[in-house]
Amino acid sequence: MRRIIFLLYILCLSICWGQSKDISWRCRQEIDKGSNILFIGNSYTYGNALPTMLQAFCDHRKHQVKIDSYTAGGASLANHWKNPQVQRILDSKKWAVVILQDQSMTPILIPQNTLQFGAQFCKKIKNQGGEPVLYLTWGRRSTNGTPIQEDEAGLKKTYTQLAQQEDATVSPVGIAWRNCLTKHPNIPLYAPDGKHPTVQGSYLTACVIYCTLFLKSPLGLPEKISLSNKTFCKLSSIQTKALQQVAWDTFIALHPKGILKKPTTSTPHNTKSTGTQP
Repeated sequence: MRRIIFLLYILCLSICWGQSKDISWRCRQEIDKGSNILFIGNSYTYGNALPTMLQAFCDHRKHQVKIDSYTAGGASLANHWKNPQVQRILDSKKWAVVILQDQSMTPILIPQNTLQFGAQFCKKIKNQGGEPVLYLTWGRRSTNGTPIQEDEAGLKKTYTQLAQQEDATVSPVGIAWRNCLTKHPNIPLYAPDGKHPTVQGSYLTACVIYCTLFLKSPLGLPEKISLSNKTFCKLSSIQTKALQQVAWDTFIALHPKGILKKPTTSTPHNTKSTGTQP
């Protein structure tokens, strides 16, 4: 009964976020084995090795995809678009999916920049046969521990407008953050600065993006993530299951019908930068 009430609650939240029939919250192309997936973003992406988490999920489920990233601290989509290295990366191979994350406040304070440079990225990605996925981030932490509603409204408005304008997919990470902080206030998603994600926040983000890309439940994905004898993430089984369930419930609420239908058709971690501003 509690889970049914929670599903109804987050369905109401998704409506409040302005869900539109014109917005796709799931990849429309099927991601084949051997596909390449690229993240372009900043510390909200490279923090806690988010691309590595997603790669571990894919390896665990034997999706056989290769996930790469190009990130820089505090970088916006405008910065990335004007960077010749980013253009070379986009041209270097066939990317099935490119996940785009703008600087955290740009969609709120300078939405025209997100729309302008996000559109240029989306057009190029689609012209090359890939699918752009917009990584809808979360608002800054409010005094009650949940995201600031004005931040959420600005992020939602800009990212969904870009998605409608360019026929792009949105990964509802910010929606899942609010749902999680409402249902599980004791799971710390925010770092002490009230902006960046903790390991738990990045794990939830990876689960939501996994749902977006593969239309599969994250329940049962590993709680410990290691690579080359280095452990990037190790959560308790209770927290892991809670984060996975919130991600899936959020995704289901945005797709009340036909969630298990297959998508219609269908693909380098090149550099790392340091920085503290998202």
